[in-house]
Amino acid sequence: MACAEAAGGGVRLLQKGDQVLAWSNSGKTWLGGCVDDILEEPLLLPDQIVPKGALKIRLARGLKFVPAPRTGANCKIYEELKQDERFNLKVLGKKGAPYDRYPESWEKGSSPPNLESFAGELVSQDLGELLILGSRGGQVVLPYFWRVLGSKTPPAVVINGGCAMKKRPGPATNWPVSAVTFLLLGGQDFFRGKASPAEYVASAKQCVPPENGSTAILFVSEMQHVPQASLLGAVLSLLLMALLSWKASGSPPIAQFQSILSRLEGEGCWSGRLLFTAAAGLWEEIPFGSARYSGWACRSSQPSQAASCAAGFHS
Repeated sequence: MACAEAAGGGVRLLQKGDQVLAWSNSGKTWLGGCVDDILEEPLLLPDQIVPKGALKIRLARGLKFVPAPRTGANCKIYEELKQDERFNLKVLGKKGAPYDRYPESWEKGSSPPNLESFAGELVSQDLGELLILGSRGGQVVLPYFWRVLGSKTPPAVVINGGCAMKKRPGPATNWPVSAVTFLLLGGQDFFRGKASPAEYVASAKQCVPPENGSTAILFVSEMQHVPQASLLGAVLSLLLMALLSWKASGSPPIAQFQSILSRLEGEGCWSGRLLFTAAAGLWEEIPFGSARYSGWACRSSQPSQAASCAAGFHS
């Protein structure tokens, strides 16, 4: 999980003196330590070469070298986002951390530390102006924020749309009427299960309360559970800008939607649909790529100004 805010602050990275946890293969446990150094050049040891960027961790039992932490398979995309002057990115949670496991209310869940206890620690912190959540962040962390913070939860990009799973375990959670949310769904994601693409998207839409008028879904037929780097790199900053605009104006960010669709069309290898609430309970749907010619037709609930603008995206 990550949070972003409008430019004006800094990006928090690991540095010398930071307290960290390192996994002990021999002891099968996490050991507390601190960052003693970050290698600026590869280090040649008798039995291995430690790569540049690795962390030198000082533990009670001595020193340990560990790879530099990465933000999942799309680390490069998040690194690029850090360099984008429009945002300041702060990573709040990472895959593989001690809390990266489902809570006890889930099948095969675990007692704390888990994702729910982690979310409980975060609610008292500055979450920034925007959130970016992956699959488990969408399933557990964002619903926790909604239960505790309600309408004060920052707008969120939810990769894999975990918050819009109908049979999601855990406490009952009301989707805030004022929540500003952008779901990024993939046609090749195992979250889709046996549902058809149309059924998968329809199920996600049904999780949004009819009173909510600030939700969008970008369904990309070719997207896998871990979004391809070229896809995420093409749209992530645009999704964030759309959320900022929607939150500020209270109206669907048509110009930003057009930018997203233009970018995907320009890539030439993506197809799918952009859906959004033009008003409370009123969904508009725009196909892009080869989906414009498929049987899953573009439909809207009723004519609207937003729909007329959207229809011109591909003219």
